[in-house]
Amino acid sequence: MCQSLVLAAVLALVPQGLAVFYRTEFLLMQVDHFSHSSNDTFPLRYLVNDTYWDSNVGPIFFVTGGEETIEFFAENAGFVWEVAAIYKAMIVFAEHRYQGWSKPYGNYAFSSLRFLGYLTVEQTLKDFANLIIHLRSSSSLLSNSPVITMGFGYSGALAAWMKVRYPHLVLGAVASSAPVVQQSTACNEFPRRVSAVFNATSPACAAAISRSWQAINRAANYPRGRDWLSYNWRLCRPLYNPQEVYFLKSWLTAIYVYLALYNYPYPDKVGNPLPANPVQEACKALSSSNVQEDGDLLQALFQTISVYSNTSGLAQCIDTHDIVLLEKATLGANFLACSELVTPLCSLGRDNDFFEAEPFNPTTYSNMCLARWGVQPLFDYVAKTFGSIGAGSSSNIVFTNGLMDPYSSGSILYNVSSSVQAFNIPGGCHHMDFRFSHPEDPWPVVQAREFIKTHISKWLSSVSPIEPRRRRNEI
Repeated sequence: MCQSLVLAAVLALVPQGLAVFYRTEFLLMQVDHFSHSSNDTFPLRYLVNDTYWDSNVGPIFFVTGGEETIEFFAENAGFVWEVAAIYKAMIVFAEHRYQGWSKPYGNYAFSSLRFLGYLTVEQTLKDFANLIIHLRSSSSLLSNSPVITMGFGYSGALAAWMKVRYPHLVLGAVASSAPVVQQSTACNEFPRRVSAVFNATSPACAAAISRSWQAINRAANYPRGRDWLSYNWRLCRPLYNPQEVYFLKSWLTAIYVYLALYNYPYPDKVGNPLPANPVQEACKALSSSNVQEDGDLLQALFQTISVYSNTSGLAQCIDTHDIVLLEKATLGANFLACSELVTPLCSLGRDNDFFEAEPFNPTTYSNMCLARWGVQPLFDYVAKTFGSIGAGSSSNIVFTNGLMDPYSSGSILYNVSSSVQAFNIPGGCHHMDFRFSHPEDPWPVVQAREFIKTHISKWLSSVSPIEPRRRRNEI
């Protein structure tokens, strides 16, 4: 059951100061696409821009939403806006169910498994498929428009899986920094690659971070040490108990990941404002030879984390319960991490891995997910559902990855076939190629964008030219 609802015009300013225009629409979508037990519906939100669209020849660039509100993708997928003008394309940004305004059961969405159980990958892909069908049937001008799905991160994985699952609807897919095989990757690969970003910038910095965990533990073992950390690090929540120490170390881990992911060569604000080359900035204090003693090391570490936590220099205190950082933005993403998109993570605490040693225990993880959400994790869901991304009928998929992006550990880094291709970006970080063009872009990022455009042109040339179908009374 699908029905178009609301239309509103919006102007958004992207981080680089450029303007992106879109209108907001909603489509009534079934909560459950795969059974006859419920007729419940919810409004799925999507954004549309047809500024560049030529109804005679233009394709649809369909951006699959992920673990954020859909505006995040509209404002951080600059490449899509730039190539839409080249290909005279219509741009559609589709919000992921249970994100933003697209929540089945509204305020009750996360209240119990009864309402939350419809948050699955397959239900989400079916939402996107139904939206494509709706768009094509809404006007004869769109009925034959080829669709190319696009995305980055988890949304990039969804873009690729749309091509695998609905090849009759999707001509091709562009997946940037897409962790499509993360479940089957060694659990220490992601932390190891985060560490590698810091080590490439400053081996002394990486070594200091590696030593810092024991320095924190030694300080936290005594009341005076906890008081020292609380005061000198200006913590909003003093370290009164082991739980607060745990939050502190989890928060530090999240900061290192964040800095590695968004280590752009220009200032930017994906979440928190960051300076250009933030890892280099963060490592300045820790690269000194004067950080051998615990006190000196922890003082320097505070300066390091301030690159993330206090870029403006105006913060009165720092909150180690930073939910946006620790929870990766949404409850929905955390539910999926406990159900179908489990990402086993562990740290060895050695071999170029500067995190505190922590094993991955499937039983402990399962118990945590059962206690929090009432679900049993499916550790092999992706492999059993989609198999090898390049197997069988998969075709017309491009994977791009920055080799300094930790998520590249779970993506496709090689050509699977003549039509499932990979382009690796030496020194590149998370979905850098999908952002708006910037004067500081490294040459491999520019090449990656040209690689994508070459394949888009190839895909579009493979379909029969769309017959002119513009009518004077149908605009």
